[in-house]
Amino acid sequence: MDSLSLLYLDTINPLTSYNRLCSLDVLCSIILHTILYVLIIFIIIRVFSLKISSNNYKNIVYFLLVVMSLGYVGRLARSKSLYNALLKRNVKQHDAKRYTIDIMNNGYFTYYFLG
Repeated sequence: MDSLSLLYLDTINPLTSYNRLCSLDVLCSIILHTILYVLIIFIIIRVFSLKISSNNYKNIVYFLLVVMSLGYVGRLARSKSLYNALLKRNVKQHDAKRYTIDIMNNGYFTYYFLG
């Protein structure tokens, strides 16, 4: 669990390089969360006795993999954008980083953003 928390903190830090997203722990997080989301979907489908083909399951998995991969890039890009906007408003670097992390926590530290 600590590694997921560290990964989250790294991906909202505006000073983190995009190269950080090309690491094994990011890939493991994407795979873990894909499995968890598919499991939740599977349970919902079983509870409500819905019929879904195996092809649709594959499409769901592919969709989740793409969305979560782009989500990490998007989250870091948003963080960097906020940071740069604050710097352009003449906010000190230390304060801009702190404000950016606070804003990102408000947006992403919720139960439905598991990754």
